[in-house]
Amino acid sequence: MAEPSPDHAPMGTDIVARIRSEQLALVYANNGGALGVHLVAAFTLVVVTWPTADRVLLFAWLTVLLGLSVARWLLNRQWHRRPADPDGGNGTAPWEHRIVALSAAMGLCWGAVGIPMLYQGNGLQVGFAVFVLSGMVSGAVVTLGPVRRAYLAFTLPVIGCMVVALGGRGDREAIAMAGLCLIFEATLVITVGRFATLMRNNLALRLRNETLVGSLTGSNRRLADANEQLRHEIDERARAEARADFLARHDALTGLPNRRLQHDRFEQAVRLAKRKALRVAVLFIDLDRFKAVNDSLGHAAGDQLLCEVSRRLTACLREVDSLSRQGGDEFILLLGEVADRCAVARVAKRLLEVMGEPLRIDGRTVAVSGSVGISIFPDDGGDFDQLVRRADEALYQVKREGRADYRFFGGACGSLDAEASAAA
Repeated sequence: MAEPSPDHAPMGTDIVARIRSEQLALVYANNGGALGVHLVAAFTLVVVTWPTADRVLLFAWLTVLLGLSVARWLLNRQWHRRPADPDGGNGTAPWEHRIVALSAAMGLCWGAVGIPMLYQGNGLQVGFAVFVLSGMVSGAVVTLGPVRRAYLAFTLPVIGCMVVALGGRGDREAIAMAGLCLIFEATLVITVGRFATLMRNNLALRLRNETLVGSLTGSNRRLADANEQLRHEIDERARAEARADFLARHDALTGLPNRRLQHDRFEQAVRLAKRKALRVAVLFIDLDRFKAVNDSLGHAAGDQLLCEVSRRLTACLREVDSLSRQGGDEFILLLGEVADRCAVARVAKRLLEVMGEPLRIDGRTVAVSGSVGISIFPDDGGDFDQLVRRADEALYQVKREGRADYRFFGGACGSLDAEASAAA
C-alpha cells in the first residue's frame, strides 16, 4: 500500500492546533499594514465624497471606522504582549473569535458606506466606490486569507452591500456589475481556500520536520548518553580488571609485589646473574615486637606501621632489587647482581638501621626493630622456594639469639664482621 504524501498525511491534534496558531499569527502580523490601508482609503473616500455626501452621516461613518481601527490596534497589541501559550496553540481560539468579530464589523462599516454611493451616485461615484471596495476585498486576501473565517467575515458584508445597492438601481449595467461582484467574490473565496490549504500543508510539513528533528535530536542525545554510559562501564571494567590484575601480583595494603610476582622477578634476577657471573641474595625480613604495637595501638596503626616500613625499605634499594611482602610483618628482599657477601651485609646493616629508627603513628612515637635472614644463590640453593626457606631458617636463628640482627644461612649472626676482621 502506498505511503501517504506529506501534504495528505493525517495530522495529530497538536499539529492542527499549532497550524491554526501559526495562521492566526500571520493575520495579526498583517494587522498594522492593513490598518494603514484602511485609514488611507477612508480619508480618500471622505475627501472625494465630502462635497456631495450627507456630511453628518459621513462623519458618523468615519467615527465608527476610526473606533473599529483603534479596537483592532488594541487587539493587535494585546496579541503581541500575550504570554506564551502553554497548550501549544490550543489557547488561540478566543483570539480568533475576536479578530473574526472585528473583521465582520469592519466589513459592515465599509459595505454601509458604499450603499448610498452605489445606489444614488452618478457613474463616476459608482465607479469610484466599486474601485475602493473591490480593492479592500482584494487586499483582504493577503491580510486575512490565512484565517478563512476572518476573510469571509470581512468580504461577505462588503460584497453583499455592493450587490444589494447595485441591484437596487435596476438598470442593466448595475445588475451586470452586481453579478460581476458575486463572481469576483466567488473567485477570491476559491483562491483564499487554495491559499489557506497550501499554507496549512506547508506549515504541517514544517512542523512535522521540526518534530522529526526534535525526535532525531533526542535520539542522538539518548544514543550519546548510552555511548557515554557504555564508555564509562568499559572504563570501570578496565579499571576493575587492572585492579584485579594488580592485586593478583601485589599486596593490597602496601602495594609491594607479592610472593608470586617476587618469584618471577627472582627468575629474571637469576638469568642476569648467570650472564654476569654474579649472585642473587634473598633476605627474609621480620619486624620485631610488631604484635605488641598492633595489639596496643590497633590494627589501623599496625597497617600504618607496615606501610611506613615498606617505604623506608624501598628507599634503600637499587633498580635491580625487589621488595615484596610475604604476609603479616614479613618481607622478602631480592638483591640482584651481588658480587659477594660483603655487599649483602652492608645492605642488611642499612636495613636494620632504617627499621630501628622511631616512627610517628597517630601522633605517637613507635620504636620497632627488625631481624634479617639471608640466603645466597647459587651458594645456598638454586630454587626460589628453597632459598626463601633457608633465609627463614637463618631468620629463626636471629630471633632465637636476640633479634635486631642479620644472619647468613649456615653462618653466625653478624658473621660478616668477623669475616671482615679476619680479612683485615
